[in-house]
Amino acid sequence: MLRKIIMFVLLFNFISSLCAQEYEWHSPDYDLIKKETFNEKSEFLYSNLLSRFYAFDSTLTKKDYEYLYYGYLYQKEYKPYKKAKNETALLSILKKNSQIQEEDYEEIIKLTTESIQEYPFALDAMAILSYIYKLKGDTENYLKIRFRLYDILEVITNSGDGSTCRNAFHVTSTDHEYVLLKMINKKPISQELIFLKDPVAYCDLQKLHENSKGYDSVYFDVTKLFEAQAERIKKGE
Repeated sequence: MLRKIIMFVLLFNFISSLCAQEYEWHSPDYDLIKKETFNEKSEFLYSNLLSRFYAFDSTLTKKDYEYLYYGYLYQKEYKPYKKAKNETALLSILKKNSQIQEEDYEEIIKLTTESIQEYPFALDAMAILSYIYKLKGDTENYLKIRFRLYDILEVITNSGDGSTCRNAFHVTSTDHEYVLLKMINKKPISQELIFLKDPVAYCDLQKLHENSKGYDSVYFDVTKLFEAQAERIKKGE
């Protein structure tokens, strides 16, 4: 039920008839994704998928996006708690006035575009960039960025139902938890880390205000972030 509600709100916000079909969720097959994204003969070779992603290739499928999003975990550029280098400059512009000024549009476009080039899953930057294009009346670029953002969020919502730690939505960044909740107009009131044994799993439990939709919390699986961070510490990075 929780997943259906989130999917409905996302579909309503994006007005995407292309994504109206219901899909059964499944946890990512990380071993297979890692294998295929490094296989030179695979259709899911990561470098090829990423090139198509940046080229806004409209033939990318839901499975392609799944391998893109979770395959990034195994790329040397991946850092669990990565922040864009120009995040401070961007926040400075966004906070200097109560409303975004037209004179700042081009600088915001530049900064957010650079953030996405540096980190393809900078979802906050995507959301801001699409909004600026909307303010400018640039419908073509607004929709291109917005649908790309939706495709990534759909990967996350297809990875679980968010109802328990075992059925949690799988994310590659804790920032993505807040982007997803923001997109469905939900603000968490508290966050708690849950640890499970056999098999080991780490989950963020985001508690929400009680509401009429029938849910007051969402679980996000952050196991891979912990594993990646532990490996970085082991290597002294």
